Amino acid sequence: MSFLHEVAISSDGSGAISVWEPKGGTLLMSYKGSGVLNPQAFCLLGNDYLLGVEKGKPMIHTWPVNSQEKAQLRLICPGRISSMEASPDAMYIAVTVETKLHVWQISSGRLLATASSHYQPITVVKWSADSSFIVTGGEDGNVCVWQLSRLICKQTVAFGIPNSSAKGVTGLTEPLHVKSQHSLPVTHVTLSKLGAKSRVATVSHDRTCKIFDLCTGEDLLSLILDTRLTCVAFDTTEDNIYLGTSDGPIKSVSLRQVPRTRDHHIQDLTGSSDFVGHEKQVSSVSVSITGLTLLSSSLDESVKIWHTISRQCLRTIHHKGPVLGAFLHLMPPALHDYDFNPKVLLKSFDKTLEGNADLTLEIFSMDTLSADLDNDLHSTSSNQIGSFSSNQTVADQTVSTTTQSNGTNSKIGASDSSLQIEIDKLKKINKSLYEFCVKNVLHSNPATMAGLSNGIAAGKKNNKGRKRSNEDVKYREQQTKQLGFKGRKKNGNKKKKKNGLAGGKKLNFENTRPRVSTVEGLLNFK
Repeated sequence: MSFLHEVAISSDGSGAISVWEPKGGTLLMSYKGSGVLNPQAFCLLGNDYLLGVEKGKPMIHTWPVNSQEKAQLRLICPGRISSMEASPDAMYIAVTVETKLHVWQISSGRLLATASSHYQPITVVKWSADSSFIVTGGEDGNVCVWQLSRLICKQTVAFGIPNSSAKGVTGLTEPLHVKSQHSLPVTHVTLSKLGAKSRVATVSHDRTCKIFDLCTGEDLLSLILDTRLTCVAFDTTEDNIYLGTSDGPIKSVSLRQVPRTRDHHIQDLTGSSDFVGHEKQVSSVSVSITGLTLLSSSLDESVKIWHTISRQCLRTIHHKGPVLGAFLHLMPPALHDYDFNPKVLLKSFDKTLEGNADLTLEIFSMDTLSADLDNDLHSTSSNQIGSFSSNQTVADQTVSTTTQSNGTNSKIGASDSSLQIEIDKLKKINKSLYEFCVKNVLHSNPATMAGLSNGIAAGKKNNKGRKRSNEDVKYREQQTKQLGFKGRKKNGNKKKKKNGLAGGKKLNFENTRPRVSTVEGLLNFK
């Protein structure tokens, strides 16, 4: 890729933010309205915005890439920002305030996580190329690796803690790895471009550069120099590493020539492998995509473009003040498009984690985790962490890793199948209950449920002329027997005849057995 597709973005001590064309040194764009920016809080948000934080301020300034004026929206944070960086996918932003790490969702402004594992203020924060990991370095010499999916998951969702009233509390706020090899404050951190398979390089005032694996945390190499290190950068293929020093030279170390020992001492800083040209401390280094160009900024008010193979300075761009930070980036397509409307939606930041209980986020991970990490996740008091979608896309992955990941996927699939069986069983029970209620409650007579059916039975009627069912008759006979009523005798008519007119006695109303239904019958009754 040629120079024309990459631009250099720099910030100096005068408060100027500039975009340069590296090959000819032409000024393409300048942004106004800012003070001196924090070099560890200066980045691009996708291809739409430029973000910057003034030193000692709790506010993030935003500039559309096609406008010199600042946007009206200001992102307010809980305290003074020590470092800040947006994720490469332009979905999240990581901000450090003193010893705490804050993660916001850009599109909604929700505060997704707050975590703290440093004992002293954090100096630098960086994202991995796939936006899945965050690396922080602090004044305490510690370097912490955070996994985004573990950091922003909710306890009530991820673990299903019974009787838990802590809604909106983040889940695993402990870092994935904590590296404490440095004895002095960490000055800079960089990651390669391979996502979860990346390597992390950290430099410190203790004159050492530590390289370790991002996913496993395994220490790979320790470079020891005789001067303080201020910045570090990998090339795209991880063949070389470039170290900026406090004296001015930039040291280049080839990672193809692996030393025999893990601790490698580098004594000569004036050899042929140095980039010599800066007179003061180097504030930043950045490598182009092709790996043929190195950009460096220094407190001597200059930005230099180097050829990495010949180590010759191709161009020097002078500034009005000490250059605090500079980096190479692909040219934003809308840099000179005055009718451009940003695609990234920015909203004001929430100050607390409240109101995030019902928030559901999908985290896409393009790489698999290590074996130790996966076992750790499945053995922590039977806690199940959400659902992580993992796809193996790294070309150099071994067969053993593939077999192990398949075993992990089979375990997850088995647990999902058991849950599905339970769900199907509950659905079946619910369906049978519903059918029973519809059949026996909604579409049947209540008397039938108690054994007292009011259905029509042929041949028998009640006092109101309604026909009685056989069940109703049997029920009434049982009830009368229980009460001691013997019923009418069959020879009752014979006794009436003997005691009636045949006996010669007059009938009166007291001893009259038959009933008179009408008045005429009463008058004629003698």
